[in-house]
Amino acid sequence: MLSVSPAARPFLALATLAVALALAGCGGDTEPGQPNTESDSGNTVFLTGDNFVQHSIHIAPGATLRFDDTNGVLHQICVGEDMRCEPNARAPKALQGAGFGIKPPEIKQFAFTNPGVYHLTCTLHPNMNLVVTVS
Repeated sequence: MLSVSPAARPFLALATLAVALALAGCGGDTEPGQPNTESDSGNTVFLTGDNFVQHSIHIAPGATLRFDDTNGVLHQICVGEDMRCEPNARAPKALQGAGFGIKPPEIKQFAFTNPGVYHLTCTLHPNMNLVVTVS
C-alpha cells in the first residue's frame, strides 16, 4: 500500500480529480448521423430518408449550416417550399436555383451571411421543408 504524508493528501486528491476530468473529456465516437455537440455547435441539420430531422433552426449571421446526410438518401435542397424552388430567392449561392444535391454519406455546409428567414425544401420528397432563421 502506498503511504502518503498528510501534507501531500490535498495535492494527491487534486491530481486524481484532474486525471478523472481529463479522462471524462475523452468520450468515444458518436453514432453515425448523430450530433457531436463539440464540433457541430448546434448548426447541423440531419436528413433522413424523406425529411429533415428538425423542421426549423436558428443560426447567427455568418454562421455555417451543415447538412448531414450520413443516414439518408439522395436529396435535392433549394430555397423554396413544398418541392418547388424559388428561382430568384436571396440565399447562399448553393441554395439558389435548383439548389444542391446531397447523398449518403455526404455532409455539406454553407455560410448564411445575411439575416433573414430562409425556407428550404427538397424537390424529391413531399413535405420536406426547413425554416432557417438567421439573426
